[in-house]
Amino acid sequence: MTFTINNIEVTLKQSFRSLVMYEQMAGHSFNPTTTFDILLYLYAHILGSNKDVKLSFDEYMDWIDENPQMVTEFGNWLIEEAKRSGEFETAQVKQPETETPESKK
Repeated sequence: MTFTINNIEVTLKQSFRSLVMYEQMAGHSFNPTTTFDILLYLYAHILGSNKDVKLSFDEYMDWIDENPQMVTEFGNWLIEEAKRSGEFETAQVKQPETETPESKK
């Protein structure tokens, strides 16, 4: 996911760096139950994916207020990344065959 924030092109990537940054800032593991959790996770991804970006949380919140659609786009990107990495794959479970009177013929 690539976008511009404060005239700087930012590219997000899924990484442990971003997750650890979130956990350090939040003081707990990622469990998106509040708006703040989601906004902080996006902020951590911006900083974790782009080491050279200098962006205060206040500047980030100003940008989010001006671009609220980015929260939805970030959510969609996370879902696509999870699908791509196989986190949402479902196992194909073969159902046992049941015998019917017709199958015995």
